[in-house]
Amino acid sequence: MLSVVRTFAKYLLFQVPSWGLALVLLGAAAHAFELPASIVGILVTAFVVKDLALYPRLRIAYEDGPSRFVGPDALVGAVGRVEERLEPRGHVRIGGERWRAVAVADTAPLEVGSLVRVRGVAGLELRVGSHDRRD
Repeated sequence: MLSVVRTFAKYLLFQVPSWGLALVLLGAAAHAFELPASIVGILVTAFVVKDLALYPRLRIAYEDGPSRFVGPDALVGAVGRVEERLEPRGHVRIGGERWRAVAVADTAPLEVGSLVRVRGVAGLELRVGSHDRRD
């Protein structure tokens, strides 16, 4: 639960400066064009609501994870989800990142939504196998 609150707080801290800038710019525009303060309030509120509505889609980019600020080799052992069928190549999502991946030998095609474990890295392509497989 604490990590969820920390992620949301991190997101808000990145949004607050843009909200302040929007308020200043809209206030200046209101003064220049003689707009009522209620219009400025509505526009700033819409700007804030937009950012809060986008949070569920952007949340994963703000989460702490093992792949943050480290090389691809640190992903070995990580669990991800298939985004594009691996037969044997496709794409997987590990944390907030989408990676090209190839299924290791002797692995049946992996369907979208399947969990996979990273077995190795070749350049920027991950070698993955079924999550339940024991290597």
